[in-house]
Amino acid sequence: MNEQVYVLKDVIRNPTRAFKEISARGRDFLLGAIIIVCIPAFLTALFLPDASLIHSLFGCVVWWLVLVGCVYVVGGLLNGKADFMGLLSATGYAQLPMIIIPIIGALLVRPISEEFLSQLSALEVILLINISFITFIGFFLAALIVLAWIFVLCILASRECHKFNTWKAFVSVVVGELASISITNQLLTVTGL
Repeated sequence: MNEQVYVLKDVIRNPTRAFKEISARGRDFLLGAIIIVCIPAFLTALFLPDASLIHSLFGCVVWWLVLVGCVYVVGGLLNGKADFMGLLSATGYAQLPMIIIPIIGALLVRPISEEFLSQLSALEVILLINISFITFIGFFLAALIVLAWIFVLCILASRECHKFNTWKAFVSVVVGELASISITNQLLTVTGL
């Protein structure tokens, strides 16, 4: 367990070393990867009352499995040598920054009561709308930064697991991401979730 905490820290501080370690012993880190992938779904359901835990979990886990499958296949076509469990675990750990998104969302999504709004002057309502817009832009930018961070971590994970150069890792992740989004959307549509 202590080793997994060090690897978690390394995902942030030294991702190349972390993903080499995870790739080499993928099964040992699989439970941690599953937990990391599922935490954002739990946080989303916790902080956003309209969000369904089942839908969030299904979406996160299915997307992750499809992404890893696609990156594994594309990496194999590019002469990568990844072990599937190592890639699965490393890609799961690469999702660590995703934990930030539901927390930021929970801080920003606060309902405003009609009673509160009725006590405001027109100028105060306009000011509140402007503040809400600026807050939304801030959240959007923060989300883009986190998603870019995850994307870079996925590239590093693919590179270390497949044991090939960064360009091939980039291609495998881009194609894997595009395919996983399409396939996951189709699966969610077919299942009605």
